[in-house]
Amino acid sequence: MKLYTYLLIGSLIILASGCAKDDGIRGVNYGNGGGSGGININSPWQFSITMDGTTYTKSENDTNVEGIWINSQTTNNFPDSSIKNYNSMLVNWIGSISYFEVNRNGHKFLGSFPEDSLVEQYIMPGTYDYSMTDVDGISIRWWDDQGIPWGTDQGPADQTGSVFTIDQVQVDTNFIDYTIKVLAHFNCTLYNGVGESKTVTNGVFVGSFQNYW
Repeated sequence: MKLYTYLLIGSLIILASGCAKDDGIRGVNYGNGGGSGGININSPWQFSITMDGTTYTKSENDTNVEGIWINSQTTNNFPDSSIKNYNSMLVNWIGSISYFEVNRNGHKFLGSFPEDSLVEQYIMPGTYDYSMTDVDGISIRWWDDQGIPWGTDQGPADQTGSVFTIDQVQVDTNFIDYTIKVLAHFNCTLYNGVGESKTVTNGVFVGSFQNYW
């Protein structure tokens, strides 16, 4: 039997402590940067892409824009592997508007919850293929001004010549759940529901993935 779970958590849940300890951040030396236009691993949650000569960008510094995590998971009994997809998304809660999301798809593991160390190994600097949900790889979705979603995994989903590279990773243990922040650059083709396409260049993404129940 398969159990499907869809979980939502805001990005502002912080584990507070009155005890002196380290800052909970490690792994900042994973990778060698790679951002552009002043964007780096320490920048706020954001994306920047160019399509048809126009640059589209959103950041947590913008009014009412917030980064969130929405993971999906299929839990299977041993010896079958469970599968988890890690989602990193920018939204406007006030207007119920979605802007952009990156999914690290298809993490296979045994049991009902992956160990943090396995998640860290799954989201490391490197170049990734684009994929569908539950398949090892990356998928991207962007919403236009009319609220229409365009995705790498929609329509024909042809990503010939497309690249997604995680340049740098920062692990943060200050949150209640294990959080991995990434800096990435990419290009891709986005499709709407009827197969029309848009070519994305100069893509840069800074955002977090979280391993939560």
